[in-house]
Amino acid sequence: MTKLYSLAIVGSLFLFYSCKTASKSYQKGDYTDAIERGVKKLQKDPTDYETKNLVQNSYNYTVNEYEDQIRILSNSKDDNRYDKIYQNYSALQNLYSTIHQYPAVAQMIKAKDYSDFVETYRDQAAEVHLQKQTNG
Repeated sequence: MTKLYSLAIVGSLFLFYSCKTASKSYQKGDYTDAIERGVKKLQKDPTDYETKNLVQNSYNYTVNEYEDQIRILSNSKDDNRYDKIYQNYSALQNLYSTIHQYPAVAQMIKAKDYSDFVETYRDQAAEVHLQKQTNG
């Protein structure tokens, strides 16, 4: 009996500590994970307004952070700025894709499609790499 009781306690503790939620991710500042977990939760329960707000706030914060980095990189003289801008736009496009894989969630969270920017900066980064190879 005590073995069963101990096993139940250990199992409960394991579930408690391993069960990561969108709000825990948000509180830790892992906004991408909060978005992913929140989107899955909203897909199951679209009426969960607390999770909707959490996902919307996480999305807005993340977009602002990436767009700030893109502005900084756009004004820099760094040789790899186009690669970095491309990576930032790719991350933003991944957020868009995460949200848009569930139509009900996509209607709630108005995510921006960055695919044109991804394509543009992918091409610019490739052009810079080709010029380096040709000149180098």
